[in-house]
Amino acid sequence: MTEAPELSWAQVHAYRLSRHHLIDRAPKKDITRVVGDISGVQAQVMSAAEMQIGVRAECRPSDVSDALWKKKTLAKTWLMRGTLHLVPAADLPVFTAAMSARWMCAT
Repeated sequence: MTEAPELSWAQVHAYRLSRHHLIDRAPKKDITRVVGDISGVQAQVMSAAEMQIGVRAECRPSDVSDALWKKKTLAKTWLMRGTLHLVPAADLPVFTAAMSARWMCAT
């Protein structure tokens, strides 16, 4: 059995920042992938969602709006913590299924 490599806190933080697209911004064409990689973007206030995506991808607020309303690659729905989120439209069934189990257990 091999031992797991030891990681420094700096390595852990660098990994997390990278996975959240906070070190290198993704290209505009990858907006939907970025939203999926971070498991959705809180969108109770749409300008906050646009900002969250904008720091992770080279895009403008209008690009986020286009992905949601014109291209329909993003979906806006009630999810985690009972608040609005943007998620990749293709992943909506997975998020919905996960949330349905939560709502069924909460009585």
